[in-house]
Amino acid sequence: AIVFLIAIAIYSAFSNGVAVWRRCSADRRSERNIRMAFTKIDRDIRNTFEFSGIKFEGDKERIFFPALINTAPPSKEPQYEAGRISYFFDKDKEVLYKEEKTYPEVYVEGETRTASGTILISGVKELGFSYCYLDNTTGEYNWKESWNKELEDSIPQAVKIDLKLEENVSP
Repeated sequence: AIVFLIAIAIYSAFSNGVAVWRRCSADRRSERNIRMAFTKIDRDIRNTFEFSGIKFEGDKERIFFPALINTAPPSKEPQYEAGRISYFFDKDKEVLYKEEKTYPEVYVEGETRTASGTILISGVKELGFSYCYLDNTTGEYNWKESWNKELEDSIPQAVKIDLKLEENVSP
């Protein structure tokens, strides 16, 4: 009887340990995927440049900016071409998308308003981009919710992304 009780205690300890390990492992995978998505966004925004053909612009739910786009297939040597990277939020599908277009595609296909990009993060409840600029009159840095190519003559000093995810999301 004592051996039976010891066996049940050992089984219970192992079973609970494995269950906790699985939950922690799944949470870390989700966090790692979100961290990787933000690393990509950060890299793309840091590598933007001023280009007269494609302006940096954005609002609360989307951002467009010039970048070098790799046009080669994944198995080939990279070939870069000027283009535009877009990140946009679809409230209905709760998804943050990324879309890359080469310079000719930008003017042939027009502006992105539909979910035609690659899913970057799913399970997004709320998302907001805001843009930092230097106010030349006060010398202070301020944030605003849109960056309009007609009103601004440069790229913002920084971009902030506010993100709220649903519970137990896996991107």
